[in-house]
Amino acid sequence: MHSHRNKKAAFGFGHRVPMTTRGHKISYFAFMPIFSCTFTGYILSLFKAVRKTRQNRWLTPGHLFCLVFLLGMITSVECTLGATGTNYDINQRIAAGSYHTVAIKADGTLWTWGYNGSGQLGNGTYAHANKPQQIGSDHAWMAVAAGQDHTLAITVDGKLFTWGGNYYGQLGDGTNTTRNTPVQIGNNHIWKSVAAGAYHSLAITNNGELFTWGYNYHGQLGNGTNTASSSPVQIGIGIEWKYVVAGFSHTLAITTDGKLYAWGDNGYGQLGNSSFTDSNTPVQIASGQTWTDVAAGTSHTLAITNNGQLFAWGWDYYGQLGDGASGYSYSTIPKPIGAVNNWTHVAAHGDHSMAVNQDGWLYTWGRNQYGQLGDSTTIDRNTPTRISSGIKWITAVAGYRFSVMVQINGRLYTCGVNSSGQLGNGSISARNAPVKISGGTLWTNASTGYYHTLAITTNQQLYTWGANYYGQLGDGGTIDRDTPDRIGQNSDWTTSAGGCQHALAVTADGRLFSWGRNSYGQLGTGTNNDSHTPVQIGNGYSWAQVAAGCNHSLAITTNGELFTWGRNNSGQLGDASFNNSNTPIQIGTGHTWRTIAAGEDFSLAITTDGDLYAWGDNHDGQLGDGSNNSSNTPIQVGAGTTWDRVTAGHFHTLAITTDNRLFAWGYNHYWQLGDGTNNDSNVPVQVSAALNWADVAAGRYHTLAVTTTGRLYAWGENSTGQLGDGTNTSRHSPVRVGTNSEWANVAAGSFFSLAITTGGDLYTWGANNYGQLGDDNAWIESPVFIMNGMLPGHDFPWVLFIPATLGGNGR
Repeated sequence: MHSHRNKKAAFGFGHRVPMTTRGHKISYFAFMPIFSCTFTGYILSLFKAVRKTRQNRWLTPGHLFCLVFLLGMITSVECTLGATGTNYDINQRIAAGSYHTVAIKADGTLWTWGYNGSGQLGNGTYAHANKPQQIGSDHAWMAVAAGQDHTLAITVDGKLFTWGGNYYGQLGDGTNTTRNTPVQIGNNHIWKSVAAGAYHSLAITNNGELFTWGYNYHGQLGNGTNTASSSPVQIGIGIEWKYVVAGFSHTLAITTDGKLYAWGDNGYGQLGNSSFTDSNTPVQIASGQTWTDVAAGTSHTLAITNNGQLFAWGWDYYGQLGDGASGYSYSTIPKPIGAVNNWTHVAAHGDHSMAVNQDGWLYTWGRNQYGQLGDSTTIDRNTPTRISSGIKWITAVAGYRFSVMVQINGRLYTCGVNSSGQLGNGSISARNAPVKISGGTLWTNASTGYYHTLAITTNQQLYTWGANYYGQLGDGGTIDRDTPDRIGQNSDWTTSAGGCQHALAVTADGRLFSWGRNSYGQLGTGTNNDSHTPVQIGNGYSWAQVAAGCNHSLAITTNGELFTWGRNNSGQLGDASFNNSNTPIQIGTGHTWRTIAAGEDFSLAITTDGDLYAWGDNHDGQLGDGSNNSSNTPIQVGAGTTWDRVTAGHFHTLAITTDNRLFAWGYNHYWQLGDGTNNDSNVPVQVSAALNWADVAAGRYHTLAVTTTGRLYAWGENSTGQLGDGTNTSRHSPVRVGTNSEWANVAAGSFFSLAITTGGDLYTWGANNYGQLGDDNAWIESPVFIMNGMLPGHDFPWVLFIPATLGGNGR
């Protein structure tokens, strides 16, 4: 319903090596693609069917039986990794070193980014990268770890590869030669987990043997000496190890029966054995406890017991223990943190700490100089602080002064220092709040109908999702979709528009297509028959741009001719009549037109010289001509002003001038004009004169706009969270949405919103009763990244989640 606008220290390496996957609630399982499980596709389709019952699409008794049966199988059968016989571990699929990051996507591909001075990215060069790039495309990967300047990774068939700096033998290949591509080591073993300290490495085989190699000045290898080793050396013989983590120069590991051992540097009590004495052999810690998770920072340690209690010990200068103390303090024994015993995962690096509880909430504390805590500040915290209250997480890892987190649906976020591009967001600017890392599918524009969405990728593929009763998704059916579905096989779409229940789109060679409801001739096909797939119209012209009202359509040709068709009860076609038309009719022949927009029953267009015209329904002053009289021919609005772009809600209008001023007029009962009142206006009123505006979109009763500095603002009705400010409070003037300053374009549906960043990422929020957000969630009150990883032939989520159980701790 809206016009398209083209437009040198390294510290603490808390990398765990658990052998089994932590279990999560069943809803998490429904989110993630699980490629190595039998019956996966059918299971996921059953979950989809269950969700659809809220839309009165009932399961058959056969579906219900199969669902119960298969769920029973899932709870008793673990998905394995072929030769390794172990579970994928969510926590081992991302790793953060001092200045670089490593992650595995759900399809098993390996990606790295950040600093590369020692070849730690593994791409055959020493060039840094501020965006993810794929490594080792001939393998499927399952576990990664990152040290100061070296990287380790295990393939799904248990092969271990290392690369990067090697001056202390930390690669384990028997040399001290730096490598900028992966080299296989430990060929006589099947490996299942890895960890990395600053300059030392650790790995566990599939039968629980622990090997270490690299730097050993403090005894961090645990082999009874303080001599470095360039080849793996087994330690703790006779003990079956479950997982291991490494700090800067100390190491901790948990056995299969839950015993915790520590060794290496102990200058600040980080071993937790009541002393400050280093140990070059494993020493058991708190023998009366059974431990499930552990993490190591530079000189501090965190661990969780089997009853969910969190303990911390070691250096506490920046509050990294989370006990409320700060300054020169430390603890040489495990100290309980907080009164709540529901923790499931911990992470630490440098001088900051992170933890996730069983409800999916992420907490951070400690040093925050670069925003690594992700709380939108740079203030140190000495107690756990909850991050992004509207988002649930499954895991997090800590890098040196930066953090990496994963949502329950596999989206990857980062925050903190970014001097070497380690955040992976395409820049080198620090972030003090989580910023999403692109999944690979990038978008160039989006448009909305009443309850459906259209979007085009940067490679010109068209996707639709949401309501589909009239075939407005164009997929050949009438079933609603809550995730993006590609339309046709063409890769040449350039722009689209959505009406109440119909859609239009234009290809790169100027062909115009329409589909969906056609009761008023709004498809322009010469009939009034609905179409469930795109049908070409206006074959004699080359088209450039489209717009859709509720039941009427507009289009401009490449040479500036304007055509309209569909319903005309209020004169919205502008042909001086009130007669519907099911074929395009040319109007405004005395002008050359540049851009168009359409509201409920009215239309707007701007000429190539910047004059704005409006016609159709004017009951609420939405034409902006100073009256409330409807018009069936174009009338000029705001004469003397040069207009750049225009958009229309159901009964209100907004337009931006060539000097970036924003004006609004029409219906204002829900404050959608943004002028601080709820009074209608039949003339343009300026909105927030102190800001310069670049793009604007209008929903039914709300408005979105982007400034020239990339900030996103919203105002108007907010009953379904369509403003994206995390509340349901309506706003009578622009309120900033989030802290991001990289927004480029916006679109608004009836009660939902969309926005695209300058990097091509698509976000949605608001009502989702027909799946129009494309995210399979119910109602979202703040922007959420669209699930690019689910698009066929495109990309995958960053982590593959396979639950060992459907609840509780899967370790």
